[in-house]
Amino acid sequence: MWVLFVVLQGYYAGALTMFVATPAIAPFVSLAQALQAYPEWNFVYLSGVESELAHNAITDSVYKEFWDRAKRNPKETSVPTTGIVQ
Repeated sequence: MWVLFVVLQGYYAGALTMFVATPAIAPFVSLAQALQAYPEWNFVYLSGVESELAHNAITDSVYKEFWDRAKRNPKETSVPTTGIVQ
C-alpha cells in the first residue's frame, strides 16, 4: 500500500510542478544586449575569450565599454576555465 502512495505522490508532485512552473525566459537576444544591461545584469565570461572581446571592442562601443571595465577589474568580469575546453 505504501508503494502505491509513494508512486502516486511522486507522479503528481512532478506533474503538478511541470504545469505550475513557468519556463525561464532569457531577457537578452544578443551578447550586445547583455552588455548594455550593466549594472542591472553583470556579464561574466570564461577566461580564454579575451581576444574575441578585444577584437569586437575595436568596432563596437558597447564591447569597448565592457572591455575597458574588464581590463580594470578582471575578477568581476571573468572566471577561470577549468579542465579541457573543446
